[in-house]
Amino acid sequence: MRPARLARLLPLAALLTAGPALAAPGWSVTFDGRATPALKWMEANGWEEQRGDADRWRLADGALHTLQDDDSTTIGTKRGFPIDPNAAPRLKLRFKVTAWPKKGDLRRKDTEDAALRVFVIFDRGGGLISPPDTLGYAFASTNPVGRIVTSQRFDNVKFIPVAGPAGYDGGWIEVERDLVADYKAAFGKAPPRIQAIGIKSDTNNTDGRAAAVVDSIRILPR
Repeated sequence: MRPARLARLLPLAALLTAGPALAAPGWSVTFDGRATPALKWMEANGWEEQRGDADRWRLADGALHTLQDDDSTTIGTKRGFPIDPNAAPRLKLRFKVTAWPKKGDLRRKDTEDAALRVFVIFDRGGGLISPPDTLGYAFASTNPVGRIVTSQRFDNVKFIPVAGPAGYDGGWIEVERDLVADYKAAFGKAPPRIQAIGIKSDTNNTDGRAAAVVDSIRILPR
């Protein structure tokens, strides 16, 4: 991702001088069981494309299906935010992956591809071309699970591999993370409020294929 492209994610979490009142603790997205083009679902539910083109993404069987061939797409929403992670620190993800970029390595900008990343975007940091502080939970092709990776593009974007292909049988992956602990480990300080969520699937740097199925994303109280 070039900085100018990643900067398109900024509208999700623009820093506000006087922000809105905090939303009630907790947030979730699940997907309608009806077969629907993703763009139609996004329009009805407050999601927007931040880069790429989600016209090949779709809803089916109660899940969001992503598909990328040598390209990259990010969608995001601010609906239901901001949220205080101290009141709702539990991030729960349920997804599976059917194809991933074999050469993806999140440590390097020229190989920074992953079958799926769920971005949690915070109300701190950022500038004219850089995003706010961001945690990107990833199905990573080659990076060790649990080891935080700093983006070569922006030092306040931190990737956390939560699953990978080693030993993966193609079934559902269920992940639960402590957002407060992860933010402190990544940035060395207490987290500010959460401003937005993003979903990304990409293979544009390694010329591969990626496909994921997202069942749910939840931010829950303790």
